[in-house]
Amino acid sequence: MTVLERPSLVILDRDGVINHDSDHYIKSKAEWLPIPGSLEAIAELTHQQIPVAIATNQRGITLGLYDLDDLNAMHEKMRDLLTPLGGEIVQLEYCTSGDNHHPDRKPNPGMLHKILTAQAIDPKTETVYFVGDKIADMEAGIRAGVTPILVTTGKGAREVEKLPQFSAKHNVPQPLCFESLEAFVSALLRSS
Repeated sequence: MTVLERPSLVILDRDGVINHDSDHYIKSKAEWLPIPGSLEAIAELTHQQIPVAIATNQRGITLGLYDLDDLNAMHEKMRDLLTPLGGEIVQLEYCTSGDNHHPDRKPNPGMLHKILTAQAIDPKTETVYFVGDKIADMEAGIRAGVTPILVTTGKGAREVEKLPQFSAKHNVPQPLCFESLEAFVSALLRSS
């Protein structure tokens, strides 16, 4: 059995972790559809007094596929669906830049650093998980000094084969992999 430490914070990527993803981007409130069990998993963390934050690349805004009002509507829908379940997002960071050198655009760790600073959490002394479905998320997690977790929803299933290469490149253990956010939270709460 995988033993996971109780974290001070869980940070989530959005598309492919909380909601269904698309190679054509999620562009509207209507297209924003939760992955079964993901909102319940966030609510379960909230019930356990484990704060949940989100760090999401949203380059589609820069590409002109949707605008900030659309993005805000998606996040409002997510919160509206979470509220009756008792789930809460303590902080939500997004990066609209398409520039891979932008400090906030994953795989860069800027958004994670902002969350850690705002939540007054030091990953050197506290456990923090960053759950994503892409190698870029795993990179951002390592660079921010937090523990990356890969889920195979979204783009995760096709990223799994890249984990050994990622691990070798960064000289770190291979990130743990779960079939969904719900499976990760279930394993976390069983072991912590």
